[in-house]
Amino acid sequence: MVSFQTLPAEILFKIARNVGGAYLRARVDRILLCKSWYNVTRSIVWEDITLSIDSFERYLQAPTNMQSIVQSRVKSLSISGRYDNIAITLPPPSETETAHQESQHLANHRISLSALNTTLCNSLTTFSTTLLPQAHNLHTFTLKLSSQSTIFTEADTKKT
Repeated sequence: MVSFQTLPAEILFKIARNVGGAYLRARVDRILLCKSWYNVTRSIVWEDITLSIDSFERYLQAPTNMQSIVQSRVKSLSISGRYDNIAITLPPPSETETAHQESQHLANHRISLSALNTTLCNSLTTFSTTLLPQAHNLHTFTLKLSSQSTIFTEADTKKT
């Protein structure tokens, strides 16, 4: 009977491809079964990556050697999620609350969202100018951002 360790690299590669990088990345013991399996899976683990906004931010803060490993192997990269996913709850207006207090709550909410937007824009700029050009094997890049925030607009009062 053939053991897992004696299978040819081509067979191990097909098995790893069918299992998928996301499954292998979920737990390190799935990669460290044996030396021949590790040698094959280390290239497949980082080929297809999907990041949430939070994990994207953590990736940008990862050590340079970890970023280099991912950049050298990634073929498909997707970043998606809500960019305004912050826990801001406006208290229900009370009878004693003034319009000014309600406006202040909304202004604070807008400031928080603006800060998040600025942070995300800076992160995407850093990524696109310094890290993305080094991903030589990258074939597909997808960016999907959504917002659940209320969009505040101000009426133009100028008469033309």
